[in-house]
Amino acid sequence: MTRIHLHIGMDAAGTARLQQVMADKREQMLAKGLLFPRTAGARNHTRLFMAVTDPDNVDALRVSRGFADPVKQAALRAELCADLARDIATHQPRAVILSAHQLGTALARPSELERLRAMLAPLCTDIRIIAHVDAPSHMLARHYAAQVMIGRTGSGTRAGGAGLVGRRVGAGGVLHAQNRPLCRDPGTAVLAGLRAARRALGRGVRRRCRDVAPL
Repeated sequence: MTRIHLHIGMDAAGTARLQQVMADKREQMLAKGLLFPRTAGARNHTRLFMAVTDPDNVDALRVSRGFADPVKQAALRAELCADLARDIATHQPRAVILSAHQLGTALARPSELERLRAMLAPLCTDIRIIAHVDAPSHMLARHYAAQVMIGRTGSGTRAGGAGLVGRRVGAGGVLHAQNRPLCRDPGTAVLAGLRAARRALGRGVRRRCRDVAPL
């Protein structure tokens, strides 16, 4: 019976390397009964993530790929379900690997998780979730840099305060913190974000994480 391995990241940097290897070895894996479907995405299965987010939870990815409209998103979901079912019926694999780092970092609403389950349940009832976790200090630094690059404006704290990732990139690539411009070059902004993350973590956190092997 086919089993689904749902790889949810968590860290984009480590996930990208794993996805690249699986994409390069796609045919060899298939010959051994492991399906890494191209229909969900060439490497990162972004189509799966976009298909299961709430219709009103429109992010930059859905906008850039043309699925901000709920009708188009629903069509994507139906198409992806049909494509995955067809691939499984055609190849009869012993396992299917679905991988998208957004599933572990950007899929949080119960309704979205239920939608993901509803998509996968008709394909297989044996679903295993896999998450690769790097040292927290490394993950936070990379996450902060990524949020700066996409121009995050929301707070990084649950209470809505000025959190570590609550800084924003304004017009002209200016990185702001508490309405105070720090730098104008986006590349410099990323470096500033990395340094800020390191300072915020403190030496004690780094010492506690030193025995955690990086990906």
